[in-house]
Amino acid sequence: MSYRIIEVPEPTSATDTPSWQATAVAEVSEAIDIETWGNDDLAISAQQVVAGLAHQENAVKRRFVAVDAAVDDPTASDVLGIGVVWMPRHDNVATADVDLGTRADARGRGVGAALWAHALDVARAHGRTIVHGWTGYATEPAADDPDALAPPTGYGRVPASAPGTRFALARGCRLEQAERHSVLEVPVDPDLLDRLGDEAAERAGTDYELVAWSDRVPDEWVEEFCVLQTAMSTDAPTAGLTTEEEVWTPERVRSVESAIADNGMSTMTVAALHRPSGQLAGYTELSFVDHKPQACFQENTIVRSEHRGHRLGMLLKVANLRRLATERPQVRRVHTWNAEENDHMLSINVALGFRPAGGGAGWELRLED
Repeated sequence: MSYRIIEVPEPTSATDTPSWQATAVAEVSEAIDIETWGNDDLAISAQQVVAGLAHQENAVKRRFVAVDAAVDDPTASDVLGIGVVWMPRHDNVATADVDLGTRADARGRGVGAALWAHALDVARAHGRTIVHGWTGYATEPAADDPDALAPPTGYGRVPASAPGTRFALARGCRLEQAERHSVLEVPVDPDLLDRLGDEAAERAGTDYELVAWSDRVPDEWVEEFCVLQTAMSTDAPTAGLTTEEEVWTPERVRSVESAIADNGMSTMTVAALHRPSGQLAGYTELSFVDHKPQACFQENTIVRSEHRGHRLGMLLKVANLRRLATERPQVRRVHTWNAEENDHMLSINVALGFRPAGGGAGWELRLED
């Protein structure tokens, strides 16, 4: 069977009415997420597809769908699979991030192969030589499971028989990293937060002060926030995945904030101010999708290297979880992802009550190979 790959039209603004292709992306994405994770917390809406494509300032983004070539006038219900290629503009300019998905009733018929071939054509057309991709799974295999596949780091395990794993291996991709997906049921017991927060505050001492904001980084902190964002790009473990430092500027921060707002999302941030130096020593961030009030996402948490050893990571997370309980009491689940080799951050999450809920496998393919 042959397939036609159709691009999702690039909108003129983030508020454009979703095309049938954008609607199909949302519908297939939701079905795949429910199949994988058991809920639609992570699913993207059609309007978010539009808003994401409207913001091309920091990355070239191409979305596309696959339909049976025999269908002359397709609609969203005819879409069998979806794909996206995300290519950074300012750094990591040799890299393309690819994500594909196929409807459960269309698998094993070459849909994924057609999407993959198109994605590689897009990457090559933009001069990209490194392809990254992630596959998800709801349960990590046990250490003694013969189906367990470990990345070169030795941390974490990936189910070898999972469809995404088989697909990636069959196309020459190398498994480079395993991530843990964790979920925290909220609100967290206030007594636990008090105990962990008090212990962290005692360790931090009086040199640090917590500052908080929502959505927009205050002008007085934006330069310091750029330093933290740049550090995050190299400090977060990436195992064998080929990555370069991201250089953040105030303009880049503001463009990302604009994209987040247009995507119907918001953020809640707590940072640690080092009083003697005036530096922001670290920060943590939660993000929210307006039309999914039951869920939120633990995003970046980082402490600058010169300020580590003061329990600031725990202090920051406790403070933001307290804000969450007060300002967004409707939230019931917090999702987060961490590299399996990131023992320190995982230990903080476990202490707060995060439980394992599957994970992700990070893959790399060099197109010149």
